[in-house]
Amino acid sequence: MDTLESSARTTSQDSTSESVLLPTEMVDYVVDFLHDDMDSLRSCTLVSKQWLPAGSFHLFHCIRWPPCDDQWTWCATHPDTHCKCHLLDDSGTLDGILSLLTTCTRISVNVRSLLIKMEWYGPGAATFSRVTTPQQLSSVLILIPKLVTLEIYSLQFSTTHSVASLPKGCSIQTLRLESLAVDVDFRSLSIFLSHFPSIQTLQVWSTTPLQPSDTAASTAQTLPVHVQDLDISILSRDRTWFDFLSANLDMAALTSLSHYHSSHQDTRTAEYEAYIAAAHGFLRNCSNLRVLKWRSIPTPELRSHPSVCPTLDEIHFTFSSQHIYHAYWNSIAEFLNSRIASAATTAVVDFTYVLLVYSDFEDWNFAAYQNVFREEFGSLDWAALNSAFARLQYLRMEVRLHFSKARLWGETSPSGDVNQRAGPGVWLEQVEECRAATETFIRSRLSMESHQKLELCVSFHVRH
Repeated sequence: MDTLESSARTTSQDSTSESVLLPTEMVDYVVDFLHDDMDSLRSCTLVSKQWLPAGSFHLFHCIRWPPCDDQWTWCATHPDTHCKCHLLDDSGTLDGILSLLTTCTRISVNVRSLLIKMEWYGPGAATFSRVTTPQQLSSVLILIPKLVTLEIYSLQFSTTHSVASLPKGCSIQTLRLESLAVDVDFRSLSIFLSHFPSIQTLQVWSTTPLQPSDTAASTAQTLPVHVQDLDISILSRDRTWFDFLSANLDMAALTSLSHYHSSHQDTRTAEYEAYIAAAHGFLRNCSNLRVLKWRSIPTPELRSHPSVCPTLDEIHFTFSSQHIYHAYWNSIAEFLNSRIASAATTAVVDFTYVLLVYSDFEDWNFAAYQNVFREEFGSLDWAALNSAFARLQYLRMEVRLHFSKARLWGETSPSGDVNQRAGPGVWLEQVEECRAATETFIRSRLSMESHQKLELCVSFHVRH
């Protein structure tokens, strides 16, 4: 009896004095599987001090401000969503976040991605209102030393000094600028980019032209940014953007260019001709361009670019529509046969066919869809397409059937994606039949030579 009691006391002492430590690599491996499960990650941080770093890395990996993904009007009409709009009622909320980043380095050192909006359509507001000042943006960047990705919406510069306070030498590698305000001028944006010498990916989406700077300020030089991947969406068709990019980027470092432009513009104006001339000059300076991505129809003026790009190897075409428009598909053949694309060996065609469904498929005619698809897709100039595909070494076609404003008779996930494990109804089978029939029909239109280098993927997607 005494021996058993002694053994029990010894075992108890051993268990309390020592805890079992797993290899750090094993802890990281386990926690990585929970990267998108916030509740489980919080539990992991409470296991022991050893589990705290791995859990914190995923918990604080991304910060958003404002914290809500949707406009307040959507949240107000969808009470089932986890709305955080109420945080904006307190004007000091962002200052509270800054204070937390200052006092808790465990959070700040783990932040890798920051999405911040300067303006937001806040609760109860009739128009966009300012939710972030340039000074607050500067403070956030100073407090996050290991930030890799920065997304800024509605960037504003009323004066040059508003960007001069930004920290120099940020380690940011990906910078996305969307919905730039109308008061952003050439010089202010140049100064802003000079604070991020390490960026490799730059995305600029703008609906407005850059405002001109005064002559004295414009002559001041900034060091070029060595961007490798550039994504530009210039809806204004204004040459100032190409002038700005040519002056501020190291064109020899650029290897991938993604471009979107609006096709609804009068091509007979002098402004449009200046835009095309600037675009031609920009492409001519891309001496090491390897990948070119079109997220719209390449205009005839751009397809007729007189120069050959000898380093261009891969071309992507991404577009979506509710009908099979000949102009979209004809532009693919024409661009692949153009001089600028003569060295390309790979093409990727990513097409989303948007299908509107209003009554949970009850009244939707699957047979009618197949007839319309065969008629529209079959009327394309497949001889020209196959001729353009023939000179390629590799061709990938991704056709996505997007059922919009629809719901299958079965459960769906919160994001709207179909949960096929939830026992979907008979309509899922018919949608799959449409997908298979679409793939078979496309293959029947491609030549044998195109088939030999083809990777075809036809999928479907259903959202509310």
